[in-house]
Amino acid sequence: MASEDTQSAHETPAANGHVAVLADRFEIDSSVCLHAFDRPSAAGYVSRDRRTPDRSLFALVCNTELPIRYDAAAAFVTRPQAGLLTLVDFGPVDWRDSERRFAFIYERPQGGPVSHLLAKRAGAASDTERVRRFLAPIVQALQVLADSQAAHRGIRRGNVWWLLADGSESALGDGFAGPAGYDQPIAYETIERGMADPVGRGDGSIADDIYALGVTLFAVACDCDPARNHDPEALLAAKIERGSYFALTEGTRIPLPLVEPLRGMLADEAQERWTLADLAAWLDLRRVAIRVARPVPSPESPFVLHDQPYNNLRTLAAALVRRVPEAVAAIRSGALDGWIRRSLHDPITAKRLADLAAILPGSSRGGRGNQDDFLLAHATMLLDPEAPIRYRGHAFAGDGFGTMLANQLINNQPIQDFAEIVKLELVTDWFRVRPAAGPRDERRIEASSRLTRHLTNHAPGFGIERCLYESNPSLPCLSPQVRRQRVCTLAELLPALEAVADGANGRPIDRHIAAFIAARCPEDTTSLLDELGNTDPIVSGTTMLNVYAWLQARYPGTRTPKLAAWIVRSLQPVIASFCHRETRRTLEQNLRPAIEKGDLIRVHALLNDPERRSRDRAGFERAQRDYARAGAELARMEQSTEQRQQAAHETGVRSAGVIGCVVALLSLSLTLVCTLR
Repeated sequence: MASEDTQSAHETPAANGHVAVLADRFEIDSSVCLHAFDRPSAAGYVSRDRRTPDRSLFALVCNTELPIRYDAAAAFVTRPQAGLLTLVDFGPVDWRDSERRFAFIYERPQGGPVSHLLAKRAGAASDTERVRRFLAPIVQALQVLADSQAAHRGIRRGNVWWLLADGSESALGDGFAGPAGYDQPIAYETIERGMADPVGRGDGSIADDIYALGVTLFAVACDCDPARNHDPEALLAAKIERGSYFALTEGTRIPLPLVEPLRGMLADEAQERWTLADLAAWLDLRRVAIRVARPVPSPESPFVLHDQPYNNLRTLAAALVRRVPEAVAAIRSGALDGWIRRSLHDPITAKRLADLAAILPGSSRGGRGNQDDFLLAHATMLLDPEAPIRYRGHAFAGDGFGTMLANQLINNQPIQDFAEIVKLELVTDWFRVRPAAGPRDERRIEASSRLTRHLTNHAPGFGIERCLYESNPSLPCLSPQVRRQRVCTLAELLPALEAVADGANGRPIDRHIAAFIAARCPEDTTSLLDELGNTDPIVSGTTMLNVYAWLQARYPGTRTPKLAAWIVRSLQPVIASFCHRETRRTLEQNLRPAIEKGDLIRVHALLNDPERRSRDRAGFERAQRDYARAGAELARMEQSTEQRQQAAHETGVRSAGVIGCVVALLSLSLTLVCTLR
């Protein structure tokens, strides 16, 4: 069997080969594929350790921009753990399409995938022993994950491996190279997670992993693949109507020793499902306490919606969002809450539904345009609290909202619906109505409430971009400036900007970068980012420089000459704001060595030197005063000249008058003399 499994992980040549390198150490040969490790979100390739060439490794290279489980991967990298393939390293690499992609390097299992567990002719005793050997390391690994408040969320047939060629030790494959549950077929997901869109299934918990392990155990023990044997939607409906155990195992002979653990692991109610302690007890041949299944109330009569009868609240809740006009009419008319009260004898749920319909028109959470959608979202929460949030065709778990929003933005899809989801606080309400709400949910309620505050703040560092990064702690920055660089941490931001700065134009900051900084920094950055949106280019430009100088001070040793040149190019209004030509010339001369060294802190010091600015302002004011005095003196002189000219004119006029009189008198005298003679 081991040889067959090993053969199934054979290497397949591919065209257009390219060798990528992670951390200057691990080579990934894109020309040699390992299809046994392929999954919807990543593809398998041969990998080689430059330091230890004989080491047997494989790589998973992500083929989407969806968020990886960065924090969970960081907790287990280079940390060997029984029951898990050893994650050697992970990070972005330059891939063959000239884009950077995330890659995960794992130690390669020698025994291949666990495709068939039980020997064809073995007896019950040997079957049970083999099952226990198969489960023991996996249960141990799940306990470690649980202690870390994480879940694997990728347990399925095809992702469980024999570490050794003799099939003596099992281990779970990758669970980090994509959103939680994204690669899982519906068969391996609980009913609640399976009803959500794949990208919005959420982080989940160990209870979800135990369910997936139960399906995996059934698949490998009975040599079948429930993901291939059933239509996904039909299987989900069968799980809801008849329960997962019967829906999955119908027509299959279950080995007697496995009936008890499979029933326990596939229980649809999380409170009734086996725990890790139960699995450990079964592995140790100890008795597992029997849990009494909670009776599901059956209605006295079905509820009819669009001529279709419904006897199950879960299926009815799913139907409401498919028949919006009829569903809204049934809720507003009181028909639905009346049926719940009379047929299910549940006055509490009936009253909550009636109250919801009554108070909605006066709700401050949204306008008239989304009242029906809000009504249906809350009605389905009341009918099926464990089901996903359903809003305008979207279905996602509360802890899957972040990846849903990321998927919309990554694929340039409209985000209006998701802005409304935040504004209406649907995620917060989902966590509140869940019957098993605990301390972890309380923290999530607080976090989702913060999103509403961020959304209503339109300043840089807030808005829908802040919601995106707050709800996706491992999502790379999606700014067009650095999107291809896959920047996941603040420490990576300046080097990424440096890589794209040569010849770049415009401002080296935008709303995405501002929100990314605000979300990834543990301190409050409001005062740091506050003036980025100022309409005065001098104020906003100076604020941008403050941000990047602060970032370089936070991560010393990062020198960015190309970025410094880019920043200074965008700060010409700041330089031009110095009034003295000689000051500007001196400033530009002093900036050159700082730019060449990539010293943003020095650039900041030069452009934000209060003494230089004070001297320039004082000189400008002095020049203004001197100019004013000179102008006043010139005006005085001009006025004096005018006065002298006026006086001369008046004197001339008077003199002319006197002379005229004298001439007239002389003329008269001469005339008289001549007459007398």
